[in-house]
Amino acid sequence: MRQVDDEFQKCYSFLRLNRKATTEELCSATGVGIKQITLFIKDNRLPVIDYPNLTYACNSCGAPIRRHQICVPCGMRITAEVNELKEKEAKKPKGTGYYSRR
Repeated sequence: MRQVDDEFQKCYSFLRLNRKATTEELCSATGVGIKQITLFIKDNRLPVIDYPNLTYACNSCGAPIRRHQICVPCGMRITAEVNELKEKEAKKPKGTGYYSRR
């Protein structure tokens, strides 16, 4: 826990002087890993409202995003795929009769 707090303090101190730093610049300047910085952003310890260039990777395509888990294009693609599958299911002929256990 202490190590995580120390890493956060390094990031916070650097960003106070370099508010427009990117995630990569923050990583190289402080030595804190990208994964840990991403956790700080997701936990809102480093709010993206205050630091406009902080981003992390989309879970689907890896594009830089500032909130949620996936980017807008991936979200739209997934929604379209789900809707397409629902339509296919609706078009399948439904069985007649009933199911009985023996």
